[in-house]
Amino acid sequence: MYIAIEAIALGAITAAVLTFGIIVLLRRQYNLTPRLIFFLQAICSATWTIASIVRLTTSNPDTSLMAAKVVYAAGASIMCVWIALAVSFSKFNKFTFATLGISIVSLVLFTLGVVMPSGALIESVAAPPNREVIFGAAGWIFPLYAFALGLAISLILIINFLTAKNRLERTRHLYVLIAVVLSIVVMGVSDIFLPFVGIFDLYWLGPFTLVLLNFMMSVAMFRYRLLNIQSANQGRLDDHVVVDISLHAISNTDQQKMLDNIISDIIKVERVSTAAITIFHNDYCMSSGNPKQFLTKKEVLKIVEENNLNNNAIAAEEIDISSTACQLFASHNIAALAIIGSPDTSIIGAIVIGNSSPVIYGEKEITALASIANIINIAFESSIYLRKNEELQQLDTAKDELLSIASHNLRTPLVVVRGYIELILGDKTDIPSDKHLGYLNSADNEIIKMSRIIDDFLTLSRIQTGRFVLNKTPANLRQIVSDGVSSLQPLAADKNKQLKLDITDGDYAFELDDSKIRQIITNLIDNAIYYSGDSNEITIRLREKENQAVFEVRDYGIGVPEPDRDKLWQKFSRASNAQEYRSDGTGTGLYMVRRIVEGHDGHVIYRPLEQGSIFGFSLPYSTKPEDEPDHKKSPPDQPESNSN
Repeated sequence: MYIAIEAIALGAITAAVLTFGIIVLLRRQYNLTPRLIFFLQAICSATWTIASIVRLTTSNPDTSLMAAKVVYAAGASIMCVWIALAVSFSKFNKFTFATLGISIVSLVLFTLGVVMPSGALIESVAAPPNREVIFGAAGWIFPLYAFALGLAISLILIINFLTAKNRLERTRHLYVLIAVVLSIVVMGVSDIFLPFVGIFDLYWLGPFTLVLLNFMMSVAMFRYRLLNIQSANQGRLDDHVVVDISLHAISNTDQQKMLDNIISDIIKVERVSTAAITIFHNDYCMSSGNPKQFLTKKEVLKIVEENNLNNNAIAAEEIDISSTACQLFASHNIAALAIIGSPDTSIIGAIVIGNSSPVIYGEKEITALASIANIINIAFESSIYLRKNEELQQLDTAKDELLSIASHNLRTPLVVVRGYIELILGDKTDIPSDKHLGYLNSADNEIIKMSRIIDDFLTLSRIQTGRFVLNKTPANLRQIVSDGVSSLQPLAADKNKQLKLDITDGDYAFELDDSKIRQIITNLIDNAIYYSGDSNEITIRLREKENQAVFEVRDYGIGVPEPDRDKLWQKFSRASNAQEYRSDGTGTGLYMVRRIVEGHDGHVIYRPLEQGSIFGFSLPYSTKPEDEPDHKKSPPDQPESNSN
């Protein structure tokens, strides 16, 4: 009866050991080598217990002898595998396969000695229910071999424990050291040394020591992340918490309220007892949570400096036990920390958590904490960008108002000055000398130029401040274009340019803002005069095409460099080669052309050519007389060759 109970118990141990080994093997969070070695240890342990069951239950002397030999060979194999497993946990893990290879070679030699029929190591066994094993002449080799392996394993595990860099590693190695050394001592005494001197009463302790070994290993694995294995997620900081926090970060524009909600969500996690967030950005200084866990910027930077933060987060057990950071974690009761921001750019804060029991936060929980820190960082960066954007908008509004006031104040004295110049030039009773006449004409031209710039600024100011209004009245585009060309003939002559006007037959009757259209026509022709370079011909064309009027100014000048073409119609944008030909340009002319044309439901035109450019616009006819003769409709022109 006693033997049957013992056999059943050994069978349960075998099933438990194999199951645990398979679970570890199938966990993919860690690299394969330690998992395979641990699984080999489980197979060797199972072989040992199965052979023990066979030895207990068989009545065949030969089978009992073979089972005894397998028991001792399997026991030796367990110790050989444990040497390799201990090395795989240490900083010498690159020698894992070499250690395993040497162990296997020695194991093969030992196993051959055990199973050889000569009986050099094991001569015979007593028939059940007796447990006696009669060792051969070389039987002393087995306890010596077991002692050497046990000593090697113990030394490796002690070195691992003493060289641990942080509390987590030290705790892991402590559990492994206690489990393995205790198992080696118990099994060595009960199953090797005592049987060697003829005492077999405590033989049963060996297999049952496997229960203690696997229990201690499970604690090291599931509580202290040995092989990076974690237990179930119940009550843990996980992706569900991260999702809830993301929703709070999105829905809250009040940063302090957002931090308070995040702390509330974290505290709801069963394993988290305390939490705190500290923000020390230049634009935002705030905190939430447990005041005892608030960290200064100097303290956070010290922690980052002394430790390698994986994914910008770290657990207390991973911190170097001799560092200042370890003392900071202990004094603030911090179990894990994640920085808000990036060590490579700027750190704007930190989030820390404590734990409700002496457990270690798993890697998934540390990753979740890092994700929460990243969410906070994104939320604050967005707030900073929004605030800076609002400040820029306020500055832009102030600039537009200043521009409007300055333009109005400049326009009045210019009108007065030009009025006096016109009075002098029109006075037939006191005609100035030719020299003074030239001065007055130059002054008049400069005032005209300045007046146009001020008009541009006024228009720009109205556009930016929302006061831009088009006063559309019936007007004839042909007349406006003709007047514009005539007004610029003196400037063209002064620059040695020839304006060639080409207007095809058409109606050109529109509802438009006369002054604004004159302004943009003058702007486009004025640009052509200044940027024509050495060429002296400028062509101004007005024609009808597909129920719209098309105005174009064609010059043979410097053109627009290709990189600058995409921003031609933007505010304060000038081509890179424009400064050489006109230093007083403001970069607002083409922008206003576009806005005024679009205000008339039209489109701006730009075509780069091999030499020069074409600028202009098209305006659609809102209504076209149904009885207009077909001969008045100009056919579509052929596009000129361009440089694209």
